[in-house]
Amino acid sequence: MINLHSAVLEWLSGAVDLFHSAGELGFNFVPVESGGGGVVTTPSAPFVKRFLRGGVKQYLFDLVLFAPAAYDVSDASENVECMELVQGAILWIGEQNDMKNFPDFGKFTPVVEVGCMTDSPRVKQADKTGGVSYSVPVRILYLDRGATNPNQFCRYMGQESCGVEDLVLRGKY
Repeated sequence: MINLHSAVLEWLSGAVDLFHSAGELGFNFVPVESGGGGVVTTPSAPFVKRFLRGGVKQYLFDLVLFAPAAYDVSDASENVECMELVQGAILWIGEQNDMKNFPDFGKFTPVVEVGCMTDSPRVKQADKTGGVSYSVPVRILYLDRGATNPNQFCRYMGQESCGVEDLVLRGKY
């Protein structure tokens, strides 16, 4: 069985330079230093939609980046640059979804959608050490191994066809 946490970290490792992280991303831990980044899991109900056998599950996490902050209100350019850097992560995740470049959750749990749950990062923590923590909530939707009809997911998403059939044809479901 594939470890979902490891699969997400591996998938995000392709964009570590984009997040300006000084090294590997932390897991449920973010180094409080400029450029520190990490994945912080978010508790939630695992099923978004249950079918007779299986269903659509979700994996939720926050992508967190710790960056320097300027407290001088007369020059906010450093803060704007940091916000643009984190905004780049949102764009990268959207591009990965468009290209169907998903984390590998295994043959029997194909990922069908990855997306950010906001269009802008939120500031979660600012401190006097000169840093701020930006957070981007991310959701990954995938089919549970018990789901026998991928078209059920399409109907759940309100579409006649959503590309899940392609997963079957490519042997990923």
